[in-house]
Parts: sequence; structure tokens; C-alpha cells
Amino acid sequence: MLYKCTPGSCNKGEDSWTASVDVIDSYGPFMEVCFCGRGSSLHAIIGPQESGHFICIPAYNAGCELAEYDDVFWNTERLSSVIGRVDALTIAQGLYTLDEIFANDPFVADIYR
Repeated sequence: MLYKCTPGSCNKGEDSWTASVDVIDSYGPFMEVCFCGRGSSLHAIIGPQESGHFICIPAYNAGCELAEYDDVFWNTERLSSVIGRVDALTIAQGLYTLDEIFANDPFVADIYR
């Protein structure tokens, strides 16, 4: 699924870019996904936890808690503490895109939220 990443006003001068997110596999409420954008391909595992959601990015030895998948600002800030800002925005915007798809599909909406 393609989507557009646009840095906020705090990143003046940065261009927008097109990115993609592909679901590799799902295991109940957990998913393996691949986020691609700006020359990076980020394999991640995402899922729910007691206080929201989490993401693990094995190739980066990184992981963190996430807010709801549609909270691009908070998720970008949180991800930026463990990976670069461009990759963080690519993932946060991809999570938002997945959330939009889940919201429109009643079969999966309850599983992933």
C-alpha cells in the first residue's frame, strides 16, 4: 500500500516522499510488516500491549511503545528516540495508513485495535 510522508512544520526544507507498507504475515493481533521509503526497508513486528501498542525493528536492534496507530505525531516522536527521524516518520505514517484500512474492514478492525 502506497502512502505519502510529509514532515511537519518543525522540519522545514525537507521534501515529501512516497512510501509503502506491506503486511508480511499476521499472528492473531500481531503483524510482521515492511515499511519502505527514502531508501530504507524496515522490517517490523507490531502489536497490542497493556498500555497501547509496540513495535520491534530487529535489524536496528530497536523497539518502543506506540500510541494508537493513527497518532502520527506521538509515534514519530517515540520512534525518533530509537531510529532516525525520516525512518520514524515513514513508519508512523505507515501505521496511520494501516489503521485507516483496518477501520474500514470490520473483520480485522477489532483484532488490531
